[in-house]
Amino acid sequence: TLAIFVISIWLLAFYSGRMLRRDMQRLLGDQQFSAVSFMASDLNREMGDRFKALDRIAQEISPAVLDNTATSQALLEQRPIFQNLFNGGVFITRADGTATASIPLSAERRGVNYLDRDFIIAALKEGKATVGRPVLGKQLHAPIFVMAAPIRDAQGRVLGTLAGVTNLSTPSFLDKISEGRYGNTGGYLLVAAQHRLIVTASDRSRIMEQLPPLGVSPWIDRFVQGHEGSGVFVNPLGVEVLASAKGVPAAGWYLVADLPTAESFAPIHILQRRMLLATIFLSLLAGGLTWLMLKRLLAPMLAAVKVLTTVPGTGHPIPLPNESLDEIGELIGGFNRLLGSLGQHQEALKESEARYAKTFAAVNDGLWDWDVPSGDAFFSPLYYALLGYEDRAFPADYASWRLLVHPEDLDRTEGELRKSIESGEGFAIDLRMKTKAGEWLWVSTRGKAVELDAEGRALRMVGTLSNIAERKRIEVALRESEGKFSNAFQTSPYAITITHPEDGTFLEVNDAFISMTEFTREEALANASIGLHLWVNEDHRKLVVAALRAGQTVVGQEFPFRTKSGKVITGLFSAQTLLLSQGACILSSINDITERKHAEAELQDLHWRLESILEGTHVGTW
Repeated sequence: TLAIFVISIWLLAFYSGRMLRRDMQRLLGDQQFSAVSFMASDLNREMGDRFKALDRIAQEISPAVLDNTATSQALLEQRPIFQNLFNGGVFITRADGTATASIPLSAERRGVNYLDRDFIIAALKEGKATVGRPVLGKQLHAPIFVMAAPIRDAQGRVLGTLAGVTNLSTPSFLDKISEGRYGNTGGYLLVAAQHRLIVTASDRSRIMEQLPPLGVSPWIDRFVQGHEGSGVFVNPLGVEVLASAKGVPAAGWYLVADLPTAESFAPIHILQRRMLLATIFLSLLAGGLTWLMLKRLLAPMLAAVKVLTTVPGTGHPIPLPNESLDEIGELIGGFNRLLGSLGQHQEALKESEARYAKTFAAVNDGLWDWDVPSGDAFFSPLYYALLGYEDRAFPADYASWRLLVHPEDLDRTEGELRKSIESGEGFAIDLRMKTKAGEWLWVSTRGKAVELDAEGRALRMVGTLSNIAERKRIEVALRESEGKFSNAFQTSPYAITITHPEDGTFLEVNDAFISMTEFTREEALANASIGLHLWVNEDHRKLVVAALRAGQTVVGQEFPFRTKSGKVITGLFSAQTLLLSQGACILSSINDITERKHAEAELQDLHWRLESILEGTHVGTW
């Protein structure tokens, strides 16, 4: 017992030290991640502002301005605020990558070709704004990185680029990183993840430093692949550090704050040494006291044993100290059974909570819970995420929610909600809601009442929010496609029909068909025998039907057809089988070539007559 007690003290000391270090690492990591997140957010905003400025100025550069070097140069020089965003200057290039205008003039970039730079390639070839790989500048001969935006004409064609240069060797908007410190010995690093290259750092000697290749440092690889968080690892300088990384989406970079563990865990190391000394002292003290206590506690038991060996057989029971132990054992047993019952209930509760959590997480729709009388509401994280509010930026109440509804949809939406509240029945509404980015997103919200008052009015409603933007886009495209097909179908000069493949009934006919056959639309669609009436020759119809059933297409076949009045015309017939959502059908067209056939016959007759005349002249007889 004494050995177990002493071992337990040492295990407790070891466990406490480990837990203290882990908790301290988590606490310091959270603090460090919070600090680096704040700086990364500010840096991302700065990068975004510069991209916006480049796009705005690029839109002002017309083809005429781009072709005129003096005008391009004047446009740049007239915007000193724009120049202040890029300490290394700004320049304009044509589509061949040659700079035509630049500020400051001392940089001497005009006439220099930058087509070998990745930022120019991305802007010209891919037509998107980008941040280039940090390199040694051609003219500045200093470490720089360039942000470039495409210059487009009115048709959207890329004509050139507008590029802003940030010189890493002079003061810039990145100074808060290069001049910042984290703790006494830590600092910050800004890393271009796609190039595994340090852009700038508190330790300026590490600027343009290449990170180790893939597989050397798992934590660096995780940060490069987009992981955001904190961890302890050995950096490329061989120092164990506590580091936290946060992405800068505008550039595809990430910001790191690191602090050597020798500084971050210094209080833990001191405390662990003190705990070691305290544990040694307590082991000695507790060991001696426990030994004395056990001798005293066991003395009555030894006395009871001696009593049992010396008491004569009088038949009277003698209580023994171990009887109380039995009662304690029963009490502990009963208590353990109670704990077991409570544990079963707790496990059942945990299982229920886990099932609810899994169900909640598996739903792809946002969930909401609305207390109607107070207007307070609960929105699930996915609800906020669908609208771009991962940070839950709007309050969870009805008044704030209605501000996000499109003005054209608000009256209709509130009318449906009032109707549902009054009746206590469910509702389904399609509406547009404003996202955090300021865009209107088509969503569908469904809900039903889960609590009613005595009059049947809804007191509490729950429901879902779904993103239906893709469905709306498909509906618009389908309407446009149907409109185009309907217009082409009705305005065609040929008689076009859509026919059922089995019984030959007309599903739809166009105006040209009505004009050619003399039947009305109602007659054509209501009478199944009209299709048979049109065919003069039944063998021709059977031949076409057999070809279509065999999967063939009938193109440009001449057949005689009969109109409503009985007039026979010659038609150039084409047909094919179509597979539509409602099933297979036959699309056919008839081009009335009767007049053409008459003209051909008359021409042939004249030809024969002419030949007869010529032959008669040849033989000398009339």
